[in-house]
Amino acid sequence: MQKHVGIYGGSFDPIHFGHLNTAIEIMEYHGLDEVWFCPAQINPHKLDTVSIAAHHRLKMLEFALDSIPYFGIIANELNRPGPSYTIDTLRELVEEQKYAPDPSKFFLILGEDSLPGFFRWKDPLEIIKLAPPLVAKRFISREEIDLIGDPDVCEALKKGLTPTHIMEVSATRIRERVRRGLYIGHLVPAKVVDYIYQNHLYSLDSNLK
Repeated sequence: MQKHVGIYGGSFDPIHFGHLNTAIEIMEYHGLDEVWFCPAQINPHKLDTVSIAAHHRLKMLEFALDSIPYFGIIANELNRPGPSYTIDTLRELVEEQKYAPDPSKFFLILGEDSLPGFFRWKDPLEIIKLAPPLVAKRFISREEIDLIGDPDVCEALKKGLTPTHIMEVSATRIRERVRRGLYIGHLVPAKVVDYIYQNHLYSLDSNLK
């Protein structure tokens, strides 16, 4: 039987409850069988941002997901040098499934904050064909989407709009709270909190390696 799999990409620097909530709600709303988190090696849209080393981000993902059924991690982008492009990952995944008895059908999980820039992603038309987008809707309207790009891409994004209860949390806020010595246990899973402090991540003497 064909599996429906959501692909959720990002820097995950660090993974937090907002990411997990989005993935769970979209999985349940659309009846996905699994969600695969795909950490980026280098975000091509944030080339001026320095992320914590990939092995730290991967380890935090492992801690965050280890008790959540049907969530997994794929390291395709961490295994490729240079900027991480979603289309390259989707092509790899589709190729891997080519000769499977029941190839998985992929969907791309997006936050609505990524929509304005989605039209500048590499090959967005091919992306929506290989993995129809499922968008965690917060405030954006269908009419607003119509104003920001190619009509075919807009239709795919509107079709995938998904009502979700988005948590007010961001990785930037978490990193800043760590630097200021503030509590983050309400924003990040406990094992991830422990890992951050044990490895001195995001602090003024941050370990980037």
